Amino acid sequence: MRRALLICALLLPALAPLASGLNVAVLRLGDNGWRLPGDPLAGVNERIQDVIAGSTRLGVVGIGHALDESDVAGLQRRLGEMRSSKGAVAPSVRPSAVPLSDEDLGLLAASRAVIVPVLTDYSLDFSEASAYTAQLETTFSVIEEGSPLVALKIRTLGRGATDVEAIGAAARQIPRQLAFRLRELPDFQVKTGIVVVDATTVLLQFGRNMGVHVGDLYALSAARPGSAPEGGLVEVDEVRKDYSYAHIIYSDGAPRIGDQVQPIPRLGLETTFYVHATFNNTQLAGGSSEPVIVTAGTLLTWTRGLYDFRPVIGFEYPFNYAPGGGAPVDVFLGGELNWRFWRFDIVPLAALGLNELLPVSAGQSPAASTYGGFWQLSVGYLVTRAARVQLDFGYTQWFPIGGGLGYGGLEGGLGLTLDW
Repeated sequence: MRRALLICALLLPALAPLASGLNVAVLRLGDNGWRLPGDPLAGVNERIQDVIAGSTRLGVVGIGHALDESDVAGLQRRLGEMRSSKGAVAPSVRPSAVPLSDEDLGLLAASRAVIVPVLTDYSLDFSEASAYTAQLETTFSVIEEGSPLVALKIRTLGRGATDVEAIGAAARQIPRQLAFRLRELPDFQVKTGIVVVDATTVLLQFGRNMGVHVGDLYALSAARPGSAPEGGLVEVDEVRKDYSYAHIIYSDGAPRIGDQVQPIPRLGLETTFYVHATFNNTQLAGGSSEPVIVTAGTLLTWTRGLYDFRPVIGFEYPFNYAPGGGAPVDVFLGGELNWRFWRFDIVPLAALGLNELLPVSAGQSPAASTYGGFWQLSVGYLVTRAARVQLDFGYTQWFPIGGGLGYGGLEGGLGLTLDW
């Protein structure tokens, strides 16, 4: 079926590209006078340019100079003067004390947008655990002709055994956060259209070449008179170099060729909050005597770039399970399959983990109480594009370690999943 969609797409006339000659100019990340050990910002400039290039259909041009925060407003004003004077660079136009050549200034003035990244805040702490924690605030100022200055502030955190390691870890998070925040800007939203459609699948005109990832969500808006601003939702489940396949989650009407889809900015993380009841097998040797054990937990699932199989990590607290010696917390790691049927989904999940007794009073220390795992089947329904309710059914088993108390049996419960 998907091969037939692709053949149909190849028979369609090519869609008109954006006007040529439009670029996004990106300056180097400026340290704003902060004296950072080890020059950790040098290694992220190329990654920042790669992120921007993958988020827009415009060309990206790197400028090998950096500015301070105090230079941004003046640069915006002077670029406006240059554009109004058709690109002439007069001495009064050139930003003072900024190492930009006439060629660079002309390139900035001719660009559709200018992005100026600057480190605007920095802190470094040393903890008793002999570890450094660095926090960076990076501001990406976006200068566009005829538009007010837009400032995207990104805060990143890094830890390490030395100050250089901690700052470097925080700096490496900047491009990843930028990829998410850029989608807030119209010029960096990968707006694409439906090329071919069948009953459950649409073929989109963009692929890896435009930064599309498996798991991306797009709002469907029909490009015809009288259509609703947002008439549906599609999710990308297969990405090729120049095109992508997406399945229809819901739609107010049948999608048509030429309908536009707009990306929904997401981090690519699902968080599930759930409450389960386990009908405990009290005959288990070394097990708890409670007939029903109630647990509440949280499950984290990484979704961007993944679709059929996704890793999960989580923890849960069994309320009426009392092995003694601390507060019991189950910590587990596993994976899930992802089967979508319009607004419904079926998710088989399996995980293995440990139950850790956490200290609740002086003199106690953490200790492993049980080991085991669970499998479950979740049936969910998408209420909004970012929230899903679900019913969970499965079996759990935790075996005692040392003097711990095990428990296990059939379980069931309710969950709420939020998509970030």
